[in-house]
Amino acid sequence: MDILTIAVLPENRGRGIGRELLARAENEARAGGVSLAILDVATDNLAATALYRQAGYRHLTTRKAYYRRAKGRVDALVMQKWL
Repeated sequence: MDILTIAVLPENRGRGIGRELLARAENEARAGGVSLAILDVATDNLAATALYRQAGYRHLTTRKAYYRRAKGRVDALVMQKWL
């Protein structure tokens, strides 16, 4: 499973919504026979990186200058988790 986007409105962050969305996606994937989840996250997205690490995702590789920002580019961490 390739997780493309999980988003929570700023006013709703810190309430476990992202964790619940991620868990539901993983459960659906498992039920469908998927055994590996892969995602990438910008290195400047500290909250998302923390969420994924807490959920058991591990750093696989880094994509240099992958995301474009107003002040330049940032790397993407490619992370994976065996389901």
